[in-house]
Amino acid sequence: WLKGDGDIFLNIQGSTNTPIINGNINISNAEVYFASLEKSLKELEVDMTIDNHFVKINKTQALLNGSKLDLLGQLDLLGFKPGFLKLQLVSNDFHWEQSNMNIFSKIRLKITNTVSEPIIGGEVELKGGEYRLLGGSNKSVKTTTEIKSKKPKVASVDVSFNKLNIEIPQETDFWIRSPFFDLRPYGNMKFKKGSIYS
Repeated sequence: WLKGDGDIFLNIQGSTNTPIINGNINISNAEVYFASLEKSLKELEVDMTIDNHFVKINKTQALLNGSKLDLLGQLDLLGFKPGFLKLQLVSNDFHWEQSNMNIFSKIRLKITNTVSEPIIGGEVELKGGEYRLLGGSNKSVKTTTEIKSKKPKVASVDVSFNKLNIEIPQETDFWIRSPFFDLRPYGNMKFKKGSIYS
């Protein structure tokens, strides 16, 4: 938590094994750093209500890499059981940048299952950018790798996908680059089911 204003009201009753939690959370003009992403959410606005430990996200807006994100849905504050995570992440100008990629896209994603094992579906339309295959003598990539190796390890999250569609229109200025070749792919990719392990 880097900055921001907020009001949190919680009413907790019952036993430690079966607590009943109600309340609401409001946050405005906040900036939060996420170690797992190594990035900050800026201009964060949050409006959540908690009813018997179920969190309903009425409004969440933020900037990530200068891109506006909107998040709606619900999650289970206690059980983290499959099916109690139902989120929708939307951005018309999503920008993701890290050591080997710089991608601009339009996203409409549905995130379900659990926080530790999310299942992602929906639509991604690439608008531009590039993905660099690691290798060769790229000094900037080497330096980033060296810096990351000194950072404390963050617990990984296993991500699965279900009915995830990625579209690259033919006119899109998107490139896959390597020391040996440059590719400009286009087309549609439909991922019916699978997993990504980090």
